[in-house]
Amino acid sequence: MEIFNEVSTKLIWAWMDLDFIIFMAVFTAYFVFDWLYAKYTLAIANLKAVSASILGMIIYVISAFGVLNYVENFLYIIPMVIGGGFGMFFAIQREKHKTANQPIKKHHLL
Repeated sequence: MEIFNEVSTKLIWAWMDLDFIIFMAVFTAYFVFDWLYAKYTLAIANLKAVSASILGMIIYVISAFGVLNYVENFLYIIPMVIGGGFGMFFAIQREKHKTANQPIKKHHLL
């Protein structure tokens, strides 16, 4: 029973300490993080070294922002997860839409 009281007290304090602006900033940051991560993966697959390295640096900065916030309050993991999920979904849907509208290239064997 004592463990339950300790956990519920920590949860109540974390909830009371939650800042809506930071919550939305973490959500937005991880939406962008996962969108950029998809672009980063495509840049690596297409051997675009400059694009991949710049995207990688931006991803590390966003990641540090998220870590600093959820170390302060573990409830900031919630917008991190939701923002990341929506960001990756958006990136994949956008890429599917882009590739669906491109003409099919015929490859000629030499």
